[in-house]
Amino acid sequence: MVIVIGFFILIKFQFPLFQLSSNAMSPELNSGDVVLVKKLFDGFNHNDICIFHMNNEDQISRLIGLPGDKVE
Repeated sequence: MVIVIGFFILIKFQFPLFQLSSNAMSPELNSGDVVLVKKLFDGFNHNDICIFHMNNEDQISRLIGLPGDKVE
């Protein structure tokens, strides 16, 4: 029973569900899709999907550049 409660607490606070409200990431992700968000930070990689809070709204974006990348 303790394991089950611990599992649900972990999911609630470290891996919350996030429902998309726009088609900004289509065709991969569409409005109404639900994604599992990993809050444990282990660095950024190219093409990571990031969710961040801005202007009192949650925003979703794909990471296309990292510090040190050169635009040609």
